[in-house]
Amino acid sequence: TGATGAMPLQITLSRSVGLIEGIVERDPGKPVASSTVTVFGDALGKGVTILTGVPEDGRFTLPRLPPGTYRLYAWEDLEEAQRYDPVLLKAYESMSARVTVEENGTVRVTLREIPAPAPQQ
Repeated sequence: TGATGAMPLQITLSRSVGLIEGIVERDPGKPVASSTVTVFGDALGKGVTILTGVPEDGRFTLPRLPPGTYRLYAWEDLEEAQRYDPVLLKAYESMSARVTVEENGTVRVTLREIPAPAPQQ
């Protein structure tokens, strides 16, 4: 018996991908290491790409991305489940970056690190 209400699987094969190159900064001109970068985009379906432990120079590369529009966040410290919380993402949207990746294109972006939320009392 097949599953009901299941999302259809869509597979796209293409060599026309792009990439995002970026740097995470705490303050302008001051790269920061160990951030967690999360990337959301329609081209990823409802999925998310997570890059943890940005190197010491703050630079990162996200290769082989399907063309589309993406939103990127750089978190100082965040529980894994919080990375998907739509309310939290909306609250920090002004500190994220929205980019469009073209076929065979490269997008360069500077992300401001989002400080860890204060512990709940």
